Amino acid sequence: MMTRRAGLIACIGAPFVFASASPEPLAGIEQRIFDGINFQRASIGLEALQWDPVLCRTAREHSRRMLEAHFFSHQDPVFGDLACRLNTVGVAWSRCAENIFRENGYTDPAAIAVVEWSYSPGHRDNLLTAEFRLTGVGVAMNQDGTFTATQQFLVPR
Repeated sequence: MMTRRAGLIACIGAPFVFASASPEPLAGIEQRIFDGINFQRASIGLEALQWDPVLCRTAREHSRRMLEAHFFSHQDPVFGDLACRLNTVGVAWSRCAENIFRENGYTDPAAIAVVEWSYSPGHRDNLLTAEFRLTGVGVAMNQDGTFTATQQFLVPR
């Protein structure tokens, strides 16, 4: 008998090339998260999110900061929440949202991030909000293999 989570992994597995024994470059994991989210959006008739390089940089920075400063939150203790962080880099937005994820021990962190976000009502709302058009995904990994992912969503002003 297949669990719901295993079934979802099987369904979203289509756009994923599962990780091999060697470490995958972080940009590849970011791309697979992006592809997995757009696969889910397409499955319910939503337009694909567009990759935004500025959001990618701010998402990468947030993931890196969570590992280095030892916090797991949408609120960076130094740089504030997503709105503050976007305003600081000059991004004009009318609506923004953010998903964060942390794990250690999975062989395919991209797939498990997409699955876990899909099972969280608030995160799922961000993934499947038709109004969002732009996104950026940023990942970081530390020496013990702990992986963090941040996905930011934006409606530009």
